[in-house]
Order: sequence, then C-alpha cells, then structure tokens
Amino acid sequence: MEPRLQTESKCYISNIPLEVLVEIFLYYCKSGNHCIPPLSPHPAFILSLVCSDWRSVALSLPTFWSDIQIKVSEELDYSSDHIDWMLFFAKLYLMRSGQSPLDIVLRVPVAYNDWEIYYRHRYNLVHDGNFQLLYNLFSEVSHRWRSMSLSGFEEDWIDNYTWQANLPVIERLELVSVYHHTFSLNHGVTFDNLSAPSLQELTLVGDWNTSVDQPPALPALTQLIVKPWPSDLMAFDLSLLTLANPLTSVKIIGFHLICHPGGQQLIRCLGKSLEIRPLPSSQAQRASYELLGYLDLPHIRTLHLEPVIVSREEEIHALLATSSFIRSMEHIDGTLITQLILHHFVFEKAYQFLNFLGSFPALTHLSLNESHHIAIPQDELELEQPVETVLTKPAFYDKLNTVFEDCILRELEDINLVVDFGESVPGSALLNMLESRFVECGTWEVFGGQRASPLLQRFRLVFDYGLNGLGPEETERLKAMQERGFDIEITASRT
Repeated sequence: MEPRLQTESKCYISNIPLEVLVEIFLYYCKSGNHCIPPLSPHPAFILSLVCSDWRSVALSLPTFWSDIQIKVSEELDYSSDHIDWMLFFAKLYLMRSGQSPLDIVLRVPVAYNDWEIYYRHRYNLVHDGNFQLLYNLFSEVSHRWRSMSLSGFEEDWIDNYTWQANLPVIERLELVSVYHHTFSLNHGVTFDNLSAPSLQELTLVGDWNTSVDQPPALPALTQLIVKPWPSDLMAFDLSLLTLANPLTSVKIIGFHLICHPGGQQLIRCLGKSLEIRPLPSSQAQRASYELLGYLDLPHIRTLHLEPVIVSREEEIHALLATSSFIRSMEHIDGTLITQLILHHFVFEKAYQFLNFLGSFPALTHLSLNESHHIAIPQDELELEQPVETVLTKPAFYDKLNTVFEDCILRELEDINLVVDFGESVPGSALLNMLESRFVECGTWEVFGGQRASPLLQRFRLVFDYGLNGLGPEETERLKAMQERGFDIEITASRT
C-alpha cells in the first residue's frame, strides 16, 4: 500500500523580508498606471486589496499614494458622477500620502497634441465639466508638489485656474494651454508671479508669455521646453526665453511664427544651450532666422538647428541657410559656442558653409546630418529644389585636415556625421582627415616624455553602404586606426 501523499500549501511571498517586499511594491507602483478610479485602478489600490498583510504594508507607506494621474479623454469621464468619483479617490490618495512630495497629472483634455479633434460637442462636454473642483483640491497641497502636469483650455487658465505663487519643492512643471480654433480667446496666458526655487524642468505648451522686465525667478532651472501650437495663426512669444538662466538648456519645438514683445530690440536669453526646431515650412524657416536675430545670447555654448520631422515616411525637407540667416548670426559671439548641431540644414554653396563653420574656433563637438535631398523653399510660391550636400565633397574633409595651414576647427573632440554619399564617397580625403586628427596629431609633440594624445576623441559616420562604400585601400587604413584603439565608427544606414 503506497503512503498517502501529503500536500502542504506554501505561499513563498509570505516569507519574503518586509524590506524586500516594500522594494517590490515600490517598483510595481512606479511601473504601473497611476490613473485613479474610475479611470483605471491605481497600483497601490490593487496591492491593498490582495490581503490584510499587503493592505497593512500599502497603508503604512505614504509614497505609494503620492503619484496621482487624472487623464480625461473619453466622453464618459465628463459626467458629474465620474467627476465625483475622481474627487473621492483624489481625496483618499492625498490623505494616504501623508506629507510625501506629490507627483500629479491633471490633463483635461488629455489629447493636447491633436487640437483639431475638439469640435463643438466635445469642447462643450470638456469645458462644462466641473474639473475646477479637482484643480482646487490639488491647489490646497501645492506646497507638496514635486511634479505637476496640468492642461486646460486657454479660457480655463484665464478664468478658472488661480495660479499658485509659491511652489517650494516643485522640480518638474508642465503647463498646457489647449487652443480651440473656434472657441479659444487667442489672448495667450501669462506665466508670472511664481516662486519655485527648486524647479529644474519647465515645459510650456500652447500660447504663453511672461514679463520681459520681471520674469519669474527660477534659479535652479536646467531645462526649458516651449511648444507653441502648430498653427500658422499663432506666434511663439519671445518673452518666454527670459525665463532661462546660465544653467538652462532651452528648446523651442514646432512653431510657424514668432512674436516680439516690444520694448528693447534684443531679448536677453541667458541659457547655455539653444535648440530651435521650426515646422517644415517657408514661413517657419523665416521665423527661426528672425528669432536668432532678436536674441542676445551671452552664455550660449550649444546651438542646435533642425526642422521638425512631421512624418518619417515623407521626404525630409532641410532648412536653407539664406542671407537673412547669415545676417541674424552676425551679432552672436561664435567664440563662445563649443557644440554645434546642424541637422537637415544646408547652405546654397559649399564655401559659405565652410566659412560659417570657421566662425566657431572654440568648437569641440560637431554634429551634421545631411540625409536629405530637398530644401525648404524661401517662399511658399517657389518650387522645391534639390540640394547638394557639403559632406559629399572632398573639400569639407580637406578643410578639417590639420596638416593644412588653413584648417578650421582644430579643437574638435567629437564629430558625428550622417550623409547620403550616393555613388561618390570621398574616401581618401576622409581618411587623410582622420589620420591627421588621430595619428599625426598624437605623434607630433612630446610632453614630459609622453606622447601628446590627439584632441579628437571620437568620430562617428553613418552613410548609405558603410565600409562597402570605401575602396580597399581606405578600408585597410581605417581598420589600422581602429586596431590602434582610436574611437572610429562607420556604420551603414542600409545595406
């Protein structure tokens, strides 16, 4: 007779040390969906319903409840019953979060990147919903905001949202003023009267402005992102650039027009980095050059120019450096700039481009992307013209060859190039340049008995056919440099 099988139910997770269980819960809460019911179940709420032990752990840790998201996207969410449910759970989570710093998302409406979806019936549903009660609830604990993402229609910002002047611990702030092409007032929303000593990241989406003479003091701001509405009826207000300090990286993404606030001719932007990404249109191209002409950039170190790529499936249109662009750059001190990023940005003549690069003698990082074939015309009535890229010409690499006396950019440490060579690969000129920067530069002088290391630390090139585009001799020379430990990478965008 076989012995009776005995089974014993074991729940191994019950034997996990409490501190390990807490770490697992924290990871789950960070990776989950934090929308509150009835939109979706919050991770902390799910954990608290599993068993009494887990509920005890969840309720004992306020940080589990400090991440609250309300994203109103479906028409069902606009009902008064659902707003009451949102209020109930928001109050519950605020209570359970104790005095922990709060990360809050309140997006009403949520789809602010697609402003044309808000036709009359949806606009009325969103606008008439009493979401101001939720905003007022979160405003009462604004001293605990660590991050806040808040969206609303322009008129809500002007009429209903009473802005909090003191945000002592906030680190990240995103404000979205949603524009409706029929109903919005088109007056813009003023961003001012704010004390945020710990604010590091600020994102403003929509039509915003601030006081040029007395902008809010944001001493810890390291990133300022401005995203105007993609409408040719609305302009980006340059006053927002006065919010930057010498620690700030500034990004202006997606605009057609600019608006000068008046008063002084130049707008002082103290940021260390400026990224300008206009929409791919003739109007936006002109606006981006006007923008540069209006700016005083005393602390600029990085300049990034690149059009917004609307669709990867369509032909990429490059910005065309016109005479107005060259004039707009004349008052900017090129000796301050150490990093230059020009993606899909072309000159009509190769010598103009080389002269332009030569105006940045302190440049240490250079990134160029010329994987395009068409430039944005200067005028909407002009036909698109094919462009001839500079990176396909041996003259570009000869100009960077340190062997020649007229070499430019001798301080370069990092070069990144993306180019469509087609059937013409200037392999010999390219390899000569690399050898002058890596090999010969490292053997010319001796300091203290040791060879001087080359200034160029890294070279990256992406072109159509990778090593297959180089001849046998150039391929061997390249491999020899790589075997000596030089950081050179040439890859193919296609095979």
